Amino acid sequence: MHRLGLAALALTLTAPPSSAGTALPDLVPLIDDEFYPTTVGRNESVDPEDVVEGCAAEVTGRTLVHFTASTRNEGSVDLVLGDPGCPDCELFPGPTCDNELFECSPLAGHGHPHFTKYARYELFPEPGAPAAATGHKQSFCVEDWPDTSCPNATYTCLNQGLTAGCKDVYPPYVLGCQYVDATGIPGARYILRLSVNYENILPESNYDNNAAERVVEVCEGTPGPRVRLRASKKDPTLVRWKVKGTAVVRTPLVATDPVADGAMVRIETDGGTLVDLVLPGSGTAACDAKDGWKGKGKRAHYANRSGFVDEACSVATGGLRALKVNAVPAKSGDGANLRYAISGTSTVAAPIARLRATVGLGATLGPCWAGSVTCVEGACIPESADEVFED
Repeated sequence: MHRLGLAALALTLTAPPSSAGTALPDLVPLIDDEFYPTTVGRNESVDPEDVVEGCAAEVTGRTLVHFTASTRNEGSVDLVLGDPGCPDCELFPGPTCDNELFECSPLAGHGHPHFTKYARYELFPEPGAPAAATGHKQSFCVEDWPDTSCPNATYTCLNQGLTAGCKDVYPPYVLGCQYVDATGIPGARYILRLSVNYENILPESNYDNNAAERVVEVCEGTPGPRVRLRASKKDPTLVRWKVKGTAVVRTPLVATDPVADGAMVRIETDGGTLVDLVLPGSGTAACDAKDGWKGKGKRAHYANRSGFVDEACSVATGGLRALKVNAVPAKSGDGANLRYAISGTSTVAAPIARLRATVGLGATLGPCWAGSVTCVEGACIPESADEVFED
């Protein structure tokens, strides 16, 4: 079917979501890292057309969560949308298309048809909370992505749809609005949610699988930490290190308690990743009886002597021995000054030219921040917050 007339469209939209003996599509979204990893970019610019479309507030200075949004049709029959039936959208902007699912971009927008309620992108600070940032991806072409899993690719931008067993792919960077504008939200690990057919406009056999989620780190850039590196006296092949710094975390994210919820620590050098850990909360069994958290609330101290994080003694710490966190109320405004110190002994590529430390409170969600330093002949000089994300 190449065009849905208004009568046919009305029948499509009023069809029951499922009935005995009726075969229907089943749209299942995926935050897909097969082609492009999910990344966070700071101080980025977007196309002015994206601003017109309402995907970003301004052209410059944006914090953007880039990701690939895929939708697989896991139903037993094709999803058939047909020809959008739109005029030349460059010449006739606005919602004038034969297929009422589609409308042309607004004046000075992308200049092509959009299925305006196909996909929605959201960032949540915790389950059940209001979205901290949203993206309203305006799908312009639901079509088969030709690969080995879709040998019978049929649908294109002129005859839109999704063959049973095939997927539609929206990669970042090459398509407008394929991101969430997270500019100005507090630095944290958020739930990124991709929802398709979120108003149940298209009949499906199952509406319960129309959302995909993953945790994404939107860490704030802070001034680089102070770093001390020196050779171990007991073993010259090892380096003792300590990373100390202060970050300002805005409310309400400071409510996360590392003693109860755990923490995340990542330390990267020019030679590779030194530490990449999620430290469990105090209620989790540890490899050694002396491993774990001490202290209360925001004055917390995690110590590790076993070299392993988990009870099974299978997840190595990478040499991390201790993490201290002390929260002091900010002198002005909301939030707190979080003073942290991370120490350990590891094999470190020498000489280290660059080091980045990323710390987060909460084992899964919660505030996080990052700081980088440049090291010259063993002396590590903190960088400004603006430079942290410009590798």
